[in-house]
Amino acid sequence: MNSNEVHKGTKKLKCMNHDPEKSKWGEYAPESGSCDEVVIVDINTDKVLCFRCTSRSVSGVSKFTA
Repeated sequence: MNSNEVHKGTKKLKCMNHDPEKSKWGEYAPESGSCDEVVIVDINTDKVLCFRCTSRSVSGVSKFTA
């Protein structure tokens, strides 16, 4: 499977922090502004926070460069 393919029952979503101004977790977006991560998720998923932004949120580090 290459990076442009997804398995049946999955889809690609941008990290919620692609638009930090509208994201519940915007304070954990990269210092550069928006997050460019795309995550493959279950077809029933509506929103996702990528592993990098999640890591910043649980470590208490906000606004650091990815």
